[in-house]
Amino acid sequence: MALPGETSLENQVKELTGGRGVDVIYDAVGRDSFAHSPAALARRGHLISFGQASGAIGSWDIGALASNSATISRPNYAHDTDTPEKLAAITGRLFDAIDRRIVSIEIGGRRTTAAPILIPRTSEVRTAMKLAVFDWKDGRHIGRVTAAEDAIERFDLAPGEVTDEGVAVLIGRDLPPVAETVPLADVVLRAPVPRPRRNVFCVGKNYYDHAHEFAASGFDSSAAKGAVPAAPIVFSKVPDSVIGDGAAIKIDASVSTAIDYEAELAVIIGKAGRNIPAADALAHVWGYTIINDVTARDLQGQHSQWLIGKSQDTFCPMGPWAVTADEVDLSDTAVRCWVNGDLRQDSNTGLLIFDVPTIIAALSNGITLNPGDVIATGTPAGVGIGFDPPKYLQPGDRVRIEIGGIGSLENPVEAISS
Repeated sequence: MALPGETSLENQVKELTGGRGVDVIYDAVGRDSFAHSPAALARRGHLISFGQASGAIGSWDIGALASNSATISRPNYAHDTDTPEKLAAITGRLFDAIDRRIVSIEIGGRRTTAAPILIPRTSEVRTAMKLAVFDWKDGRHIGRVTAAEDAIERFDLAPGEVTDEGVAVLIGRDLPPVAETVPLADVVLRAPVPRPRRNVFCVGKNYYDHAHEFAASGFDSSAAKGAVPAAPIVFSKVPDSVIGDGAAIKIDASVSTAIDYEAELAVIIGKAGRNIPAADALAHVWGYTIINDVTARDLQGQHSQWLIGKSQDTFCPMGPWAVTADEVDLSDTAVRCWVNGDLRQDSNTGLLIFDVPTIIAALSNGITLNPGDVIATGTPAGVGIGFDPPKYLQPGDRVRIEIGGIGSLENPVEAISS
């Protein structure tokens, strides 16, 4: 599988990735390359070969590579009239459509601005995108958010296809055709999974600073075992607590006035599994969204289980949309929360005690995770209970959560009238 003058690509791949292997895209770009859909081809894992340079791949063992779910990448402009700069721009667009996290190398001594690129292998190569559930013209719809985030490309789906599972109905299928583009200002966003098929899985005390903050609050029923948990603390929120971006968090003063906010990255499962090893866990992730794990602190402290304090009506804002897994770098994604413009939480997913693969491995231990399941991964320090005196939410407040690669989720706080 080596071209003249080159060492084996297979050996280079193993060396660069510690034996993990890669998905590599071969792009012998000719002048007509974008007459095809690079994103669609990449999602299907097809070999991409255009123009006169296509003859360069003749000596490669494509069958063997295909059996390993790999395609090949080797920009080659030697026989094309396009300049290296133009080629770099074209291939850059292609690679951006596949995966932002790329490693650039040189093969065969050909140094170009569009160097060969290796993309670490995943279960499938997907095109990063934002997908929204929304109400428009007396109907519920699903669509793709434009790059400028000012419109939604509405998918052509029959009314019966848009269910309470929201974006989860798209898992495992090709994207439907786009019917039309609708201005974002004309729609009402709903949660990306408006009514999950079962409870939202949640993880407590999963940032070091918040674990100590909460343990010292007096409301932590698990504090006797230490501030930092030895294993993930798991609880859940009932499906009916879910609301979308812009919907009101409702406070019932007759039940609780100690209402707190918690900014969290949420995982959407795309592939079913049971007893999933942590090493394989990310292959089961379809995408991510934002959750505000709103909590009645007094009820949380009163009951040794947290479900009642976490599952009050409207206590699970989710949104503003879902993003495919390609959009989020779990090792370095900012998590921030503001209340009335005051920055309260400012952290990073790299500081999780139990990372996403560990969480999925723990939850799937004897429990089958299904496509569409939602997992909230925990909140950092800066919640209301961490202040002295506590800064609980009040009617008239606005809570905005921002997570890198996803967007911002914002909800007003209102009192439930008697």
